[in-house]
Amino acid sequence: TAGRSLELPRGALSATLGAADSDTGQSEIIGSLSWSQELPRGGINAQLQRWVDFDEDDGNVLRTALLLDYNHEINGLSSIGLKAGYTVTDEAGGSTDLASFTAQYKYALTEDWSLDTGYRYRMREQLAGTRAQSHAVFVSIGREFRVRR
Repeated sequence: TAGRSLELPRGALSATLGAADSDTGQSEIIGSLSWSQELPRGGINAQLQRWVDFDEDDGNVLRTALLLDYNHEINGLSSIGLKAGYTVTDEAGGSTDLASFTAQYKYALTEDWSLDTGYRYRMREQLAGTRAQSHAVFVSIGREFRVRR
């Protein structure tokens, strides 16, 4: 692979492009495209990736993924975040699609403690027609630890 990165005003753009051998004897185009942008009260990131992986039988698996991430600071104590992803996996046994979406609200209870709440959707669908979905509402309280060196 070969790549290039560019610094943008309040952001960045990078790309890679390459080729990989596949089990079928032909080459697959692989690479990535990443973009990030700082916003006045948050940021947005987007990635498109295509790569070759291996399965349990050492066969090639071609994966293509699109990932989006948006964060917005409401005030000094709270923020919202939206994340979405879609991945297509192509292998000898067929194709599998994975999708996810998360909407999250984060609130700083104290300097170290935070409250996270939100909604998460996940989907997995195989080309043969089987589809699984899940919806979840979550609430969690967490503490951040800092280790000094």
